[in-house]
Order: sequence, then C-alpha cells, then structure tokens
Amino acid sequence: MKGNCTRLSRWNGTTFDLIAKRVSISGPALTRETVEEDLTLDCSGSGSAAKKKSPGTKEYGDITCQITWNPAAVTGINQVTTATAAGTVTGAGNALVTLTSAGMTGSPLAINVPVVTGSGGSPQGWADLVRIALAANATVNGRFIVSGTGTAITLTRRSVSGQSVANDGTLNLALATGSATGITAAPTSAATAAGVVGFVNEENHHLFAADFKNETATFWLIEHSNTAASGILVHATVKELGEPSYEPNKTVNRTMTLEPTGEYIHEGNSIATTVLPSNLTAPSDFWGKD
Repeated sequence: MKGNCTRLSRWNGTTFDLIAKRVSISGPALTRETVEEDLTLDCSGSGSAAKKKSPGTKEYGDITCQITWNPAAVTGINQVTTATAAGTVTGAGNALVTLTSAGMTGSPLAINVPVVTGSGGSPQGWADLVRIALAANATVNGRFIVSGTGTAITLTRRSVSGQSVANDGTLNLALATGSATGITAAPTSAATAAGVVGFVNEENHHLFAADFKNETATFWLIEHSNTAASGILVHATVKELGEPSYEPNKTVNRTMTLEPTGEYIHEGNSIATTVLPSNLTAPSDFWGKD
C-alpha cells in the first residue's frame, strides 16, 4: 500500500467524518492467506474489485497514514457598502437612515439621526452624525464596522467566528431627509466590495490522543489522488497514534496506524460514493455473507 491520497475519512455511525485532505499512505501490502489472489492497494492507481477476508485467514497488514494539516484559515473578503451624503441641511430635524441586511434583526432597520443647520449641516457634518448614530446602535455595530471620512458613510460586514461570510445581495444603506430639509435622498448605497466566504478548514482532525481514547473498530475511507471516486474502504481500529510535529503557522503532521480487523475490505472506482446504512457497526451488517 503506497502513494498519496486526497482524503481520509472515518465512519461515525451516520456519515463519514473527514479526517484530512492530505494523506500519505505507506505500509505492507494488504494480503491474506486464503484468498482468490493477493491484494495490493495502491493510491496512485484504481481498482474495480471487491474483496473480503475468508473465514480463518490472517488479518490484513497495518495501514500507516501520514496526515498533513494546514491549520491556517484563509481569510475571505468582508463585504463593504458605502452611502454618500449630499445636500446641506436647511431645516433641523431627523435625517432618516435605513439599513437593510438579510438576517439582521429588525431589517430593514430605520434610524433617525438628529441633524442641525449651520456648520454642522454640511454634507460632511451630518454624515459624521450618521456614522456616530450607526456605531452607537447595538444591532448595527454587532454586524458591521462603521467607518468613513468626509461624505462617505461606510459599513463593513464583520467576520463570524473569525471568517468572512457570503455576500449579502440585499445589503443597502439608504439616506433620506426625513423630518429635516435640504438633504438629498440617496436610496441606494454603493457596493464597495462583495463578500467572499473565508476558507474554513473542513477537516475533522483527530490529532490528539484523547480523540481516540475510547476508539473502537469502524470503517475508514481512503480516496485516491487520481480521482475522488476511487479508493478503498476498510474496517479497522487505530493501533498507534504518533506525536504531532509542527511547522509554525503552516502544518501539523501526524502518523496514524490503522489495524484492519481482517473481516472485510472493499476497493473500487465508486468507493467515494459508498453509502453505509445508518448506525452500521460491523462489516457483516453491510456486506452480509457474500
């Protein structure tokens, strides 16, 4: 068994948990004494046969998996919208600011901003008052970073759990004169930057010994690098879990040795699409006696 595989996944009784996307496989060929033929699984190739251990034969050889994980999350783009203030306040009152954002509490959220005439009634002056009012609103401030200078009133979508979120097509910051006079309506804000979801490493990393403290035998899915559709499915338990080695800010490497139970193994071009029954615990529950 050898080669570089794209994915290592572990059956949790309901679905396959992705352990890692970068896996290097090594170890002896998986062979059995009483079989139609010796079986060697190679992650640089593909197969089409389904094999199982015959009664009374020895267990398969161990499978050593070198897991490489890059823990650094790739930051996406935080969405930005900008409204531009125009018009000088000629009559004091409340400028009407309306913020629309999908999923935001109270959306569309109307905020009245007191504005005055005189030096504070210039577009720059009342824009500053709008920025202050938006930043002081708990709902707005919890979702956006309020910024801008001069006549620009800018909202930047905050990250969630350290990651940027998907673009919100409904996001809009509208300006209207409200009960004041002199303000030029600006019903549509400009999309300064579209939101792009940050990359969250989706691998379900069992990197620490505690993760396998009560480990029992289960199914492991190892997919080939040449195509995500081919690979092997083996019933095994964790035999050894080496200490992790770290490359600062880059990768975590860990060696895991899987010990197949010797009951069943399945290989083929459609391995990644294998669907196991929910709550499956033993190979015989899936393959039966065939």
